[in-house]
Amino acid sequence: MGVTYELVEAGESTGFMHEKEGFMFHLNFLAKPTKCTDESETMLFFGEVWEIYPEEPRVTNCCILGSADAVCSGTNGCGACRPVIHHPAEGFYVGGEQFLLYFG
Repeated sequence: MGVTYELVEAGESTGFMHEKEGFMFHLNFLAKPTKCTDESETMLFFGEVWEIYPEEPRVTNCCILGSADAVCSGTNGCGACRPVIHHPAEGFYVGGEQFLLYFG
């Protein structure tokens, strides 16, 4: 069984409207293992959510970027986000020329 996390703090988010796929959101948040009392266990997460009407929003990516104090900023290749959204170091590119509207 994996580790369960609880939200500590919502972070930055950016949203875009894709010309064919609906709305996409990239976001960061801080979370720590449930029942953990040590703040050093707080981790920074990256998430991607797609909202394609009439379907329910779906999470297409959710990963731990690392310790909340040790993560470097940057989009790491994402052409859709502002530099304040932290992305996985190996890159996570969804943006680019297909996006019509930035509403972050």
